[in-house]
Amino acid sequence: MRLLLLGLTCGLATPWVTCMMYNWDIKHQIVNGRRLEFNGSGVGFLGEYLIIALLSLITCGIYLPWGIVRQIKYVTGHTYFS
Repeated sequence: MRLLLLGLTCGLATPWVTCMMYNWDIKHQIVNGRRLEFNGSGVGFLGEYLIIALLSLITCGIYLPWGIVRQIKYVTGHTYFS
């Protein structure tokens, strides 16, 4: 499903597909008997992707590891207990 959506949109739907995958994955996790929820949006992921791409391009890829950490922070910042 993911590859189909990404292939049909030439990769433009990557942030939305990633957000849908995180939403599904996180809502099926239970920690200490409490269910987790993810409230991030595709537009928020798009902003993160654009910032990471721009800064990685400017720094010839040096920013990429920090970009990965930035994405992880976005996911954890939008994950909460329901």
